[in-house]
Amino acid sequence: MATSFLKISKRIRAKPKQSLYGHSLDTLKVCELYTDKNKEVLSDILSKYSINQEDFFRLVKIGCFFHDLGKATQKFQERLDDDAIMITHSLISYQILTQILPTLNEDLKKLLTFAVLGHHSQLHNNSFENITQKNIEVDQEYVNWMIEIFNNKYKDNISSLNNKNINLRGAKRKLEENIKEDYSTKNKVIYSIFLQIITLSDNLSSKIYSEKYPGDGEKNDKVDIDDDLIHDEDIKDLENKFIFDVSEFDNLKFVDELNELQKEVLERNTNNLIINADVGVGKTAAALVFGQKLMKERKINKIIFTLPTRFTSNNLFKDFFEDYNIPKDLCGIYHGEVDEFLKSLQEDNLKDNKKADEILRDEKHQALIYNKPFVISTVDHLLLSLLNGYKFSSRSFGNICSSMVVFDELHYYEEHTLNVIGSALKLLNELEIPHIIMTATLPDVVKDAIDEIGGYSTCTDYEIVTKANMNKDVEATLYKIEKLDKPMSCSDELNTFLSEKINENIGKKQIIFVNQVERCKWVYDAVNKICPSENVICYNSEFTKEDRIKKEKLIRLLFKSKEKLDEKDYKELDEINDKYKTNYGTKKGTVLISTQVSELSLNISSDVMYMEIAPIDSIIQRGGRLHRRGKNYKENGNEYVMYIFQVDFEDDNASLPYYTKEEKEKGEENILKKSFQIIEDGMYSFTKGKGWLDHLYKDEQNLSEPIYTTALKEDRVFGKKPSDRFGDEDKDIQTGIEIRKQKYATFDVVPFEFFKTKLSGDYKKDKKYFVTIHQWKFFTAKGKNKVKIDEIKNQKYWFIEYPYNFKKGLDFLNDSHEAWIY
Repeated sequence: MATSFLKISKRIRAKPKQSLYGHSLDTLKVCELYTDKNKEVLSDILSKYSINQEDFFRLVKIGCFFHDLGKATQKFQERLDDDAIMITHSLISYQILTQILPTLNEDLKKLLTFAVLGHHSQLHNNSFENITQKNIEVDQEYVNWMIEIFNNKYKDNISSLNNKNINLRGAKRKLEENIKEDYSTKNKVIYSIFLQIITLSDNLSSKIYSEKYPGDGEKNDKVDIDDDLIHDEDIKDLENKFIFDVSEFDNLKFVDELNELQKEVLERNTNNLIINADVGVGKTAAALVFGQKLMKERKINKIIFTLPTRFTSNNLFKDFFEDYNIPKDLCGIYHGEVDEFLKSLQEDNLKDNKKADEILRDEKHQALIYNKPFVISTVDHLLLSLLNGYKFSSRSFGNICSSMVVFDELHYYEEHTLNVIGSALKLLNELEIPHIIMTATLPDVVKDAIDEIGGYSTCTDYEIVTKANMNKDVEATLYKIEKLDKPMSCSDELNTFLSEKINENIGKKQIIFVNQVERCKWVYDAVNKICPSENVICYNSEFTKEDRIKKEKLIRLLFKSKEKLDEKDYKELDEINDKYKTNYGTKKGTVLISTQVSELSLNISSDVMYMEIAPIDSIIQRGGRLHRRGKNYKENGNEYVMYIFQVDFEDDNASLPYYTKEEKEKGEENILKKSFQIIEDGMYSFTKGKGWLDHLYKDEQNLSEPIYTTALKEDRVFGKKPSDRFGDEDKDIQTGIEIRKQKYATFDVVPFEFFKTKLSGDYKKDKKYFVTIHQWKFFTAKGKNKVKIDEIKNQKYWFIEYPYNFKKGLDFLNDSHEAWIY
C-alpha cells in the first residue's frame, strides 16, 4: 500500500521537485493554520452576512486542496522541466470543481470556484477570452485519488470526476454566463475572503518550496520528488511572519497612560467614529486603542491607517514602533515609493544582501495586500483596493473586510478626493466595516455630509468624539495669535518686525511658514543674514526624494528636546554634516523656514511661529507645530505666540496657490482675505478654531463621486481590468479614474549635476534624484533653454541646468523670487 501510495502521489507534479498532492497538502496546512488563528473574526463576518459558517470553512479547505487540479495534464507536466511558458491551469481547476463539489449553498459554491479561477490573476469581464482549446485531458485516476484522500481525511462526500476530458469551451461558456450576472457587495466580500485565504495559503506553501529548493536545486535531476514540505518548524516560522494570532495583540500597550480622549473612545459602543480633536492631543493613540478594543471583541484582526502623502505615511510607520510600542514585525507600509524607504531602514550590513532583498519584497507585498496586523498606506491605495485598481486588489479587499480603517488628516484632501473618500465611506458603511475619521479641523458642513452617509444604514451611525485637550475641565489655550497687517517682505527686504522677533528669539526653536517655494528660499537667505550662527533650515517641495528624507530627519532631530537626544541622533547628525558639508548642531537655536510640506509630515514643536495668512484649517494645522501638547500659552517661562502676516491682496500672485486668477475672474472670494478677516487676535483654543472654520466653510457638501461609485458597483466580482480603468500599472502615473485632481501639472526634473554622476538608466531606482516642479516653472525654465531632454541607457529624463544643493533645493540663481511666483 505504501509503495502504491508513493508511486501515485509523485506521478503528477505541481512544481519541478514537488508532487501536486504534496503542494496541495501544504496549501491545506497553511489554510488550516490561518482559519484556526482567525476563526472568531471570520465567524463574526460570516454571521454579519448570514453565511453558514460550517459550509464556508468546509469549502475554503476544499478550495485550497483542489486549487491546482488543473496541473494534472500532460501539457503542464511536460512544460515543468522546459522553462516553457506555463499553460493556464486555473480554468481547468474551476471546471473540475464545478463538477465535483458536494451539495451545498449554490451561491457559496459559485464564489469559491471564482476564487480558484482567480487565484493567479485578477478576474474581469474578459477573463480567459483568449483560450481557444476545446478540450484537455487530465489524469482522472490521480484527481480521483486526491478526492478519495480528502474525503477520508475530512469525512466529506466530494464526487468523483467522471470524465478525463475537461470541456474548456463549456467552461468558457459557463464563465461568460456568470460574468453577466449581477453580484451584490456581500458576494464581493465572500469571494474576496475565499480568494485571500486561497492565495495566501498557496503563496506561502510555494515560498517554503522555494526556500527548500532555491535556484539550481530545481535543475538537479538527482533530487527526488517530494510530497509535503511544511513541518512543525515551518508552521512556527509562518506564525511569526505571515499569519498572526489576533489574541497576541490584546496586551499591546500603545501609551503608558490613557488620556481623556483615549478613555472616551473606549466608552463608545459603535464601529464607526469621528475623532475631531486638536493637533497633538493623542488622536493616533486613540484610534489604536479603539481598534484594539475591536480586536479583543474579535470583530477585526487588522488596523489600517490611511494618510494623504508618502512622507506622512513614512513618519507614522516609524512612530508605530518607536512611539507606540508596536513590534516592528507587526507593522507594514505601502505606497508608490516604499522600496527606497524600507531599504533606508535596513541595517547597513544587510542593504546589499540577497536575503535582505527577499525580506523587503515580502514586507512590501504583505503591506500591499494589507496582510500585516498594523498597516499604513496612502489613501490612494486603499481607494484602489476597493475596486479593480491593480492586480492584487481583490486579495487586499479580502483583508480590508476584517480590518478597521482609519482615514487620518481628512482636512488635507481637496474637494474631488474628499468626494471619492465619501463614496468609499458609503461602501464601508454598507459592508459594516469599522472605520474612523480623524481630523483636527472638521467644519459642520463636512460633518453633516458624513452623518448623512452614516444614515444609509441603521447600524452604522457615526459617533463623534471631540476633545480640545487632555483636561476635560479646562480647555487648553496653547498659544496666542497676533495678526499683522503687513506682508513678511516688502521691496526685497524682510519685514522689520519679523527681523526683530527672530533676533529676540535666538537660541529657541522658531518656525516660519510661507505659502510659496521661491518665497521660502528668499526668506531663508534673509534669515541666514540675521542669525548666521543658528541652525537655519529651508524646507520645501523642491528637494530630491532622497534629500527630503534626510531633511525631515534633520528637522525632527534639531527640534527634539536635548534630554531626548540619544546616541543614534548624534550619529545621524554627524552623518548629515559630513555628507552635505554643513555644520548643524544641537547646542544652537533652530529656525525652520518651510512651506505647506511641514503642515502634516513633521510632528515637531516650536517656541514661536511666524506665518503668512493661509486658510483657517491650514493655520490650525500649522499651529499644531507650536507648543505641541501644551496647556497654556504662558508656560515654562515662555509666552508662545503665533504671528500671522497679511499678504498683498492687490497682487494676484501673492495669494497663490490658495486663490487663483481663474477663481478671481469667477467672482469667488479670496479665501486668504476671508480667513484674515475671520481669525481673531488673542488666545487660541480648539473651540475658537472650530467656530472660525464654520464661518469660513458654509457651502453644503455632497461627499460622493459618481464615476468612482459606478466603478465600485461594476467591480464586485468581475468588472473592468485595472489597465482599462487606470492604464498600465507598471507606469509611474496611472490614468482613468481620478483619485486626486491637481489645480496644475507638475514635472519631474533631474538637477544637471546628478545627470551623469548618479543616474543609472533604471527609471524607478532613479526617482530618488527627481525634483518635482510646478508647470509654470518648468516651461519658464524651458523657455530660457535651462530644461532639456536626454537619455541614459535609452531611458529619457528631463534635466534642469540650475544649481541644486541640500540647503535650498533648486536655486534659480539671482532671478527674483517674484519672477518665479511659486
